[in-house]
Amino acid sequence: MSLAAVRPQRPAGDATRRRLLASGRRIFAQKGFAGAGTQEIVADAGVAPTALYHHFGNKLGLFVAVGAEVYDIFIDRLSAAVASAQSFDDRLDALLRASGELHRSDPTLAPLTFTVQLEVARSDQIRAAMIPTLTSFSAFVTDLARTAPADLTESVGVRGVTLAIVGLLQGMGSLGATLDDPDDLVATTVVLRRLLSNRTDEAGR
Repeated sequence: MSLAAVRPQRPAGDATRRRLLASGRRIFAQKGFAGAGTQEIVADAGVAPTALYHHFGNKLGLFVAVGAEVYDIFIDRLSAAVASAQSFDDRLDALLRASGELHRSDPTLAPLTFTVQLEVARSDQIRAAMIPTLTSFSAFVTDLARTAPADLTESVGVRGVTLAIVGLLQGMGSLGATLDDPDDLVATTVVLRRLLSNRTDEAGR
Protein backbone atom coordinates (compact mmCIF):
# COMPACT_ATOMS: atom_id res chain seq x y z
CA MET A 1 0.00 0.00 0.00
CA SER A 2 1.39 3.41 -0.94
CA LEU A 3 1.98 6.22 1.51
CA ALA A 4 -0.61 8.29 -0.35
CA ALA A 5 -3.20 5.62 0.32
CA VAL A 6 -2.75 5.70 4.09
CA ARG A 7 -2.12 9.42 4.55
CA PRO A 8 -5.10 11.10 6.33
CA GLN A 9 -7.13 13.24 3.98
CA ARG A 10 -7.06 16.94 4.82
CA PRO A 11 -10.32 18.85 4.70
CA ALA A 12 -10.92 20.77 1.49
CA GLY A 13 -10.31 24.52 1.62
CA ASP A 14 -13.96 25.44 2.04
CA ALA A 15 -14.45 22.82 4.75
CA THR A 16 -11.39 24.07 6.60
CA ARG A 17 -12.67 27.63 6.45
CA ARG A 18 -16.07 26.53 7.76
CA ARG A 19 -14.46 24.68 10.67
CA LEU A 20 -12.44 27.73 11.63
CA LEU A 21 -15.49 29.99 11.45
CA ALA A 22 -17.54 27.61 13.60
CA SER A 23 -14.80 27.19 16.20
CA GLY A 24 -14.05 30.90 16.16
CA ARG A 25 -17.69 31.77 16.73
CA ARG A 26 -17.93 29.45 19.70
CA ILE A 27 -14.61 30.35 21.35
CA PHE A 28 -14.77 34.11 20.72
CA ALA A 29 -18.27 34.12 22.22
CA GLN A 30 -17.04 32.27 25.31
CA LYS A 31 -13.75 34.08 25.91
CA GLY A 32 -13.77 37.33 23.95
CA PHE A 33 -11.12 38.39 21.47
CA ALA A 34 -8.20 38.65 23.90
CA GLY A 35 -9.05 35.45 25.74
CA ALA A 36 -9.34 33.31 22.62
CA GLY A 37 -6.05 31.74 21.61
CA THR A 38 -5.25 30.81 18.03
CA GLN A 39 -3.91 27.42 19.13
CA GLU A 40 -7.17 26.72 20.94
CA ILE A 41 -9.20 27.69 17.88
CA VAL A 42 -7.25 25.57 15.40
CA ALA A 43 -7.25 22.61 17.82
CA ASP A 44 -11.01 22.88 18.22
CA ALA A 45 -11.41 23.11 14.45
CA GLY A 46 -9.10 20.16 13.92
CA VAL A 47 -6.94 21.95 11.36
CA ALA A 48 -3.29 22.93 11.06
CA PRO A 49 -2.26 26.27 12.62
CA THR A 50 -1.19 27.53 9.21
CA ALA A 51 -4.78 27.16 7.97
CA LEU A 52 -5.97 30.09 10.08
CA TYR A 53 -3.33 32.39 8.62
CA HIS A 54 -3.94 31.10 5.11
CA HIS A 55 -7.68 31.78 5.21
CA PHE A 56 -7.90 34.81 7.50
CA GLY A 57 -4.44 36.33 7.87
CA ASN A 58 -4.49 36.45 11.67
CA LYS A 59 -6.78 36.21 14.69
CA LEU A 60 -8.28 39.62 13.99
CA GLY A 61 -9.11 38.55 10.45
CA LEU A 62 -10.92 35.49 11.78
CA PHE A 63 -12.82 37.55 14.35
CA VAL A 64 -13.94 40.02 11.69
CA ALA A 65 -15.02 37.18 9.38
CA VAL A 66 -16.98 35.50 12.18
CA GLY A 67 -18.67 38.78 13.11
CA ALA A 68 -19.48 39.57 9.48
CA GLU A 69 -20.98 36.12 8.95
CA VAL A 70 -23.24 36.40 11.99
CA TYR A 71 -24.40 39.92 11.16
CA ASP A 72 -25.04 38.89 7.54
CA ILE A 73 -27.28 36.10 8.82
CA PHE A 74 -29.18 38.59 10.99
CA ILE A 75 -29.59 41.17 8.26
CA ASP A 76 -30.70 38.63 5.65
CA ARG A 77 -33.23 36.93 7.92
CA LEU A 78 -34.61 40.13 9.43
CA SER A 79 -34.84 41.83 6.03
CA ALA A 80 -36.85 38.89 4.72
CA ALA A 81 -39.10 39.00 7.79
CA VAL A 82 -40.05 42.67 7.39
CA ALA A 83 -40.24 42.70 3.59
CA SER A 84 -43.93 41.83 3.35
CA ALA A 85 -45.12 43.95 6.29
CA GLN A 86 -47.35 46.86 5.32
CA SER A 87 -46.80 49.25 8.23
CA PHE A 88 -44.05 50.25 10.62
CA ASP A 89 -45.83 48.56 13.51
CA ASP A 90 -46.10 45.34 11.51
CA ARG A 91 -42.43 45.57 10.54
CA LEU A 92 -41.38 46.03 14.15
CA ASP A 93 -43.53 43.08 15.18
CA ALA A 94 -42.03 40.92 12.43
CA LEU A 95 -38.54 42.06 13.41
CA LEU A 96 -38.96 41.00 17.02
CA ARG A 97 -40.59 37.70 16.12
CA ALA A 98 -37.89 36.82 13.59
CA SER A 99 -35.12 37.81 15.98
CA GLY A 100 -36.38 35.44 18.66
CA GLU A 101 -36.86 32.60 16.20
CA LEU A 102 -33.40 33.17 14.76
CA HIS A 103 -31.76 32.97 18.17
CA ARG A 104 -33.68 29.77 18.90
CA SER A 105 -32.65 28.17 15.60
CA ASP A 106 -28.97 28.95 16.27
CA PRO A 107 -28.10 29.64 19.92
CA THR A 108 -24.52 30.59 18.98
CA LEU A 109 -25.68 33.83 17.35
CA ALA A 110 -26.66 35.83 20.44
CA PRO A 111 -23.43 35.25 22.39
CA LEU A 112 -21.32 36.24 19.39
CA THR A 113 -23.27 39.43 18.66
CA PHE A 114 -22.91 40.38 22.33
CA THR A 115 -19.16 39.75 22.11
CA VAL A 116 -18.88 41.90 18.98
CA GLN A 117 -20.65 44.76 20.75
CA LEU A 118 -18.22 44.59 23.66
CA GLU A 119 -15.10 44.30 21.52
CA VAL A 120 -16.11 47.14 19.19
CA ALA A 121 -16.69 49.37 22.22
CA ARG A 122 -13.26 48.75 23.73
CA SER A 123 -10.96 48.31 20.73
CA ASP A 124 -10.37 50.95 18.07
CA GLN A 125 -8.65 48.33 15.91
CA ILE A 126 -11.61 45.95 16.00
CA ARG A 127 -14.06 48.82 15.49
CA ALA A 128 -12.20 49.96 12.38
CA ALA A 129 -12.03 46.43 11.00
CA MET A 130 -15.75 45.90 11.59
CA ILE A 131 -16.86 49.14 9.89
CA PRO A 132 -18.25 47.48 6.71
CA THR A 133 -20.35 45.05 8.76
CA LEU A 134 -21.55 47.69 11.22
CA THR A 135 -22.40 50.03 8.33
CA SER A 136 -24.57 47.37 6.71
CA PHE A 137 -26.40 46.75 9.98
CA SER A 138 -26.87 50.48 10.56
CA ALA A 139 -28.23 50.96 7.03
CA PHE A 140 -30.77 48.16 7.53
CA VAL A 141 -32.04 49.59 10.82
CA THR A 142 -32.07 53.18 9.52
CA ASP A 143 -34.12 52.16 6.49
CA LEU A 144 -36.61 50.54 8.84
CA ALA A 145 -36.69 53.62 11.09
CA ARG A 146 -37.51 55.84 8.12
CA THR A 147 -40.84 54.02 7.76
CA ALA A 148 -41.93 55.07 11.26
CA PRO A 149 -45.00 57.32 11.56
CA ALA A 150 -44.34 61.00 10.93
CA ASP A 151 -45.36 62.05 14.44
CA LEU A 152 -42.68 59.76 15.84
CA THR A 153 -39.85 60.81 13.54
CA GLU A 154 -40.79 64.48 13.99
CA SER A 155 -40.52 64.20 17.77
CA VAL A 156 -37.28 62.18 18.06
CA GLY A 157 -35.93 62.12 14.52
CA VAL A 158 -35.01 59.10 12.42
CA ARG A 159 -31.88 58.74 14.53
CA GLY A 160 -33.95 58.43 17.69
CA VAL A 161 -36.09 55.68 16.15
CA THR A 162 -32.97 53.96 14.83
CA LEU A 163 -31.34 53.94 18.26
CA ALA A 164 -34.51 52.53 19.82
CA ILE A 165 -34.57 49.64 17.34
CA VAL A 166 -30.87 48.99 17.84
CA GLY A 167 -31.46 49.00 21.59
CA LEU A 168 -34.19 46.38 21.24
CA LEU A 169 -32.06 44.12 19.06
CA GLN A 170 -28.88 44.51 21.09
CA GLY A 171 -30.79 44.06 24.32
CA MET A 172 -32.24 40.79 23.10
CA GLY A 173 -28.81 39.70 21.92
CA SER A 174 -27.31 40.47 25.33
CA LEU A 175 -30.12 38.63 27.09
CA GLY A 176 -29.84 35.68 24.73
CA ALA A 177 -26.15 35.40 25.53
CA THR A 178 -26.96 34.79 29.21
CA LEU A 179 -29.87 32.35 28.80
CA ASP A 180 -29.44 28.59 28.85
CA ASP A 181 -32.74 27.94 27.10
CA PRO A 182 -33.26 29.76 23.76
CA ASP A 183 -37.02 29.38 24.21
CA ASP A 184 -36.79 31.91 27.04
CA LEU A 185 -35.70 34.54 24.53
CA VAL A 186 -38.60 33.65 22.26
CA ALA A 187 -40.94 34.12 25.23
CA THR A 188 -39.35 37.51 25.85
CA THR A 189 -40.05 38.60 22.27
CA VAL A 190 -43.68 37.52 22.67
CA VAL A 191 -44.03 39.82 25.68
CA LEU A 192 -42.24 42.70 23.93
CA ARG A 193 -44.50 42.37 20.90
CA ARG A 194 -47.55 42.36 23.16
CA LEU A 195 -46.38 45.42 25.06
CA LEU A 196 -45.62 47.34 21.87
CA SER A 197 -48.93 46.31 20.35
CA ASN A 198 -50.82 47.53 23.42
CA ARG A 199 -49.01 50.88 23.33
CA THR A 200 -49.86 51.27 19.66
CA ASP A 201 -53.50 50.46 20.30
CA GLU A 202 -53.67 53.00 23.11
CA ALA A 203 -52.04 55.68 20.97
CA GLY A 204 -54.64 55.16 18.29
CA ARG A 205 -57.58 55.67 20.63
